[in-house]
Amino acid sequence: AIRFHDPEHGDLAAAERVGRELLAVAPREEDVASRLMRAMAIRGKGAEVGPLFDRLGVPRGVPAFTEIWADLALFEGRYAEALAGYREAERLAGGGDLYSHHMAIAAQILAGDCGPAAAQALARIDRVEALGRDANLDWTYSLASQALLCRRAFGPLDGLLDRWRAHSASGHAQALGLRARARIAAGAQAADIAAWIEARLADGQTPEGARLDLLGSLARVSGD
Repeated sequence: AIRFHDPEHGDLAAAERVGRELLAVAPREEDVASRLMRAMAIRGKGAEVGPLFDRLGVPRGVPAFTEIWADLALFEGRYAEALAGYREAERLAGGGDLYSHHMAIAAQILAGDCGPAAAQALARIDRVEALGRDANLDWTYSLASQALLCRRAFGPLDGLLDRWRAHSASGHAQALGLRARARIAAGAQAADIAAWIEARLADGQTPEGARLDLLGSLARVSGD
């Protein structure tokens, strides 16, 4: 199996070479196609992916592969094309493709179309919490938070972060970092933001992941 290497820690050239070899004999292996696409896109060779896949016989019109094409468009900043691809993948899957649903929201946020993105994510949160929790709701909370931050809807964002914090430990950690970013985006005084962050860092209850996020925000407002 091909191992995906990220640009900081992996050998992308080797990942691409192995991916090409595997896909040549198994063009319907979704994981190989996805990882090869990412390796090539990171190497700046995204324009070569489509012709290569067509030559090798990687299928189109199949939900999982539709997502791969959409991922490539998203990776290259073609957000409208990515959104159309994710929505098509949802359609082909009969509406049950949660990955494509979430990625469509992400594409909207990246394109700056944050109102509809927030509405879709918030609607899913309400629907799922009315029926019971699921393992993917943290992802939905994250997207909804990013969309509200994009809209500068700081009041609704604050309330949503309270809900997320109550939902899970992950929400508790991520909400702290998002609250700091919201304060920065809202134009609060740098000294006030720094004092708020320093209080969170000193209370001994902040999760390690949140500490790193807060330290990044502290460096930003401090000019370090």
